[in-house]
Amino acid sequence: MGLTKAEIEALKTNFDPMKGPQTVDEWLYLGGNSLNVLNNLAVANGRLANAIATALNNQKSLVEDVADTIDLVAELKIDIDRFKPVNTSNFEAKSGLGATIDEARSLYSRLIAQIDLKDSQKNLITTALAKGEIPQLMANDYQIIGTQLQTRNESLTTVSQQESVRLQTLTSRYTQANEQATTVQQKDSQSKSGVANNLRGSG
Repeated sequence: MGLTKAEIEALKTNFDPMKGPQTVDEWLYLGGNSLNVLNNLAVANGRLANAIATALNNQKSLVEDVADTIDLVAELKIDIDRFKPVNTSNFEAKSGLGATIDEARSLYSRLIAQIDLKDSQKNLITTALAKGEIPQLMANDYQIIGTQLQTRNESLTTVSQQESVRLQTLTSRYTQANEQATTVQQKDSQSKSGVANNLRGSG
């Protein structure tokens, strides 16, 4: 979506000032305002494409980050559900958050990274962990946490859909700007070729 510093330096090394910019990249990175209107238009379109490319790369990263977070939340819910009481109809039934103290610490860290636990849940869990014990949560706590994780997942899915639409829009705009720059380049080349032919014909 953009040239590296090494590629730009290579362009400068191979650039022939007598011929002027011959490619979109040369117009974009080496060109400038001139009396050639088509050249200036190609530079403008090329620079626009470059700016859109930067935004496009950022948008791609954002979409990927949201997708990764959705996966993390889904995996976390599965892991939490493994430890909820078998008899979920009894809200006061308890079970440990994790099979080991290390797993309990890991689950707690993952939870607070994704949702806002109730203060009572935080206090219960952190107190148990401080004592080196596995926190015992009631079925009601597991149900509340599960609902929060589900809501978080649904919210992220909505964000993912919205950002994916923005990504498609940027991709379309980038392609359009690139095509416009290429079209202007071709018109400029045809114009130069026509002038040269006319000069040869008049000679």
